[in-house]
Amino acid sequence: MSDAKTETDFSTLETALGLAGERGWREISLSDIADASGKPLGDLYQSYGKTALARQLEAWGDLAMSAEACDAEDSPRERLFDAIMRRFEKFETQRAGVLSLMAWRDGSPRLRAELLKAHARSANWALACAKLDTLGPVEMRVTGLGLGWVIRQTERAWRQDESGDFARTMATLDAELITAEDRLAALKRFAPGARSTSSTHPDTQSTAAAPDAPEGHQAASGAD
Repeated sequence: MSDAKTETDFSTLETALGLAGERGWREISLSDIADASGKPLGDLYQSYGKTALARQLEAWGDLAMSAEACDAEDSPRERLFDAIMRRFEKFETQRAGVLSLMAWRDGSPRLRAELLKAHARSANWALACAKLDTLGPVEMRVTGLGLGWVIRQTERAWRQDESGDFARTMATLDAELITAEDRLAALKRFAPGARSTSSTHPDTQSTAAAPDAPEGHQAASGAD
């Protein structure tokens, strides 16, 4: 798929999210989306059905994680924090529509099941955005599984976060990253021979303390 195609795909999704924010995802039709997009309905055949559009939501958020380069001097956890927060900042730009789509998606067992794989992809992309995709294959998989859980828990917090300053979202993400880091460290102690992240990322050991809120997120510092 070319870059131009991807931009068109997400443009259609964003149009649909805008409509969903006004009327609800369930209430908008494919014809409504086509009209608002300025496209003939035929352009939305198969590839652009409402279910297909709903499946694009995770990738739309994922690409936001790479919108800015991470600071190589930050700890691994700080880099992951920044990357994952960009995902939810993107969701916030279409909050009403995204929440409506997610609520509609919750009613589909198939789409809910697909989220497990989608969040695994999100986790692997977050690791790449944080320059942590140099781990060994086993450690990459274990870390990705844990990070997928972090993303799911943070999404739940974001859906309930009406503060406008991401306080609940940031506090949840920070706590979940600390827990995931502790679990990975414990797993390594019971897996002799596993490659230590500290050999590749010497600052890994310095992440035991909670990271300072990155610039632009200061309002959430001190959140419960």
